[in-house]
Amino acid sequence: MFGAIAGDIAGSVLEGTFPGDKNSIHLFPQHGRVTDDSVLTLAVAEAARLNLDFSPTLHEWGNHYPEAGYGIRFIRWLRQEDPAPYNSFGNGSAMRVSPTGWIFDDIHSVQKEAEKSALATHDHPEGVRGAVSMASAIFLARKGASKDDIRSLFEHTFSYSCKTVSYWKGLQAFDVTCQGTVPAAVAAFLESESLEDTIRTAISIGGDTDTLAAIAGSLAEAFYQGISPDLLKKIWPYMDWRQQGEAAAFLFAYYPEPENRISLLDYTSASAHAVRFDLMAHSNPAEAVHKQRFFKTAPGQYGEGDRFLGIKVPQQRSIAKKYADISPEETDRLITSRFHEERLTALLLLTYRFKRADAAEQKRIFDDYLRNKAYINNWDLVDVTAPIITGPFLESEARPLLLGLVSSDHLWDRRIAMLSTLYQIRKNDFKDTLMIADALLADPEDLMHKAVGWMLREVWKRSP
Repeated sequence: MFGAIAGDIAGSVLEGTFPGDKNSIHLFPQHGRVTDDSVLTLAVAEAARLNLDFSPTLHEWGNHYPEAGYGIRFIRWLRQEDPAPYNSFGNGSAMRVSPTGWIFDDIHSVQKEAEKSALATHDHPEGVRGAVSMASAIFLARKGASKDDIRSLFEHTFSYSCKTVSYWKGLQAFDVTCQGTVPAAVAAFLESESLEDTIRTAISIGGDTDTLAAIAGSLAEAFYQGISPDLLKKIWPYMDWRQQGEAAAFLFAYYPEPENRISLLDYTSASAHAVRFDLMAHSNPAEAVHKQRFFKTAPGQYGEGDRFLGIKVPQQRSIAKKYADISPEETDRLITSRFHEERLTALLLLTYRFKRADAAEQKRIFDDYLRNKAYINNWDLVDVTAPIITGPFLESEARPLLLGLVSSDHLWDRRIAMLSTLYQIRKNDFKDTLMIADALLADPEDLMHKAVGWMLREVWKRSP
């Protein structure tokens, strides 16, 4: 996967050109960028990692990065509310497929998932062939296949003609089809000596340089045993916080010695990046898939869109205590993260900080909490924080603001209001609990019924 991202960045500035001489190519210029190749590769990684449907995941990622440089037919697909495949045989299915060759451990599963990733958009047989052949080659390269084995796979199993790089250079073509791009990218790999050499060779062919280099790079990464710390350091700054998050999740889940791979990345010990990497070291792909189901993240469910890393809460508590003094700005980065565990860790961090803060600092934490409440969007995030951070402010000038959450259209706002009263219950003050419970008795959400019942039981324990 990282070879695809590296190839995409390196080729992004030379798209539409025909460089010819690979030795003149500067791989990572300042004005390079991640394009659709990287964005959709990360989307496939997320879907495959968490056992999600490929179509809505690609759709969401694509719309989140609307300026990534998609083809016109894919843009039309992104604009549809209920998108359907459009019989494409473009090279997009092959450029984004590489994570499936890493995540699954048998060739049958790799090919099945690669096909599914293609069928979301590229349901033409050539589009499927491009994706399945590349994923199969990546899997075999990971498992120690030789270049002769890989050449044979493309020629005999998938009926591609593996011509030379010189042949593809001579065409001087901007070919965006799978059948015109996959064999050219394979040629670049077969004539290479390293991952970076593969990327340079692919770009030297010219035309659709970012996609050629992404496809060739994804295969070379697997064959040359992964991405080096030095190359990872070069590509990391081109990605934004969200992209880095999925990249890190993939790295820690499927790469050997991930800590060594990130050893050269430029981040401080008191930063959101440091928290992220500490968390990632405890991630578990199988647990992440389980939590996706447990926290009801499917379309139409209360946790729709949430994403998990598979980290147990005691580990998150330990890491939150370790980083309790990171800056508010770095805490905000974590609270607004796509990953549930990063948000929960940041919120736990705030509770520890709140308990030892003076009144002014507590008010600042409270204000930050409400400012970010759109990201406090599952029951566990509310339940571990509201009694500690918002509860005390039911007895302050902020009381009307908190009581106003009772009538909010948002489930999690109403749950914050209800759970905030646990602070008062623990002081044997029940009036707000009973008032809010009465207002929410007819709430349409089952999670609010449970919250109301829980708080009423807490009252009954103290005043049966």
